[in-house]
Amino acid sequence: MRQFVFSMIAAALAAPAMADCLTANDAEGGIRVTFQNGDVTTVRALGADMFQIEETYAEGTQHFRFHALYSTYNLWDARLIGGVQQDADAVRIDWGVDLSELPRPAVDAPAWTGEVIEYDPSGGINERGQRELRFAPGKPIVLGDCSYETLTVGAETNWTINPRVQVQFWSYLPELGISFVVGWTNSANEYVETSVTNMEAM
Repeated sequence: MRQFVFSMIAAALAAPAMADCLTANDAEGGIRVTFQNGDVTTVRALGADMFQIEETYAEGTQHFRFHALYSTYNLWDARLIGGVQQDADAVRIDWGVDLSELPRPAVDAPAWTGEVIEYDPSGGINERGQRELRFAPGKPIVLGDCSYETLTVGAETNWTINPRVQVQFWSYLPELGISFVVGWTNSANEYVETSVTNMEAM
């Protein structure tokens, strides 16, 4: 019996360690995502399908906080300076429908089209435009021994006050319930994309 116990211990020590992959529970404390271009995004679950997202850009000059339904539909954002939220230039986004009508990201989710309006803190309109969202299967994100299935969420917005077309792509991870931006048109109207190099629980 004693020899059997020793054999079991030896076998356990010799077995390769299981990969410490993230789960949806990790979103409660926050998940930090690092990208190939040096940007860092943190995503934290707030409850009721709401998430707080903070984006820090590689050049170090921009740091934003967002509140988003399903970690995808942005409802509010503000700059952070020295970690302090700048409420004076915060933006509230109205999707024109009850939030329950916005489709939860899924491969078979219907496309969504509607007007979005951005309001400043005084209630004035900063911008408005017609937005279309579509959902499609994405490529898995593989980090070491961990693989996460993804869904691509694409959004095209035709802004009208400052006329331009804005394109954004998110990777939504159903296992974790989070998403983050991986492609966008920048201020020069150039399309830019990046990829994930690391994800970790905070």
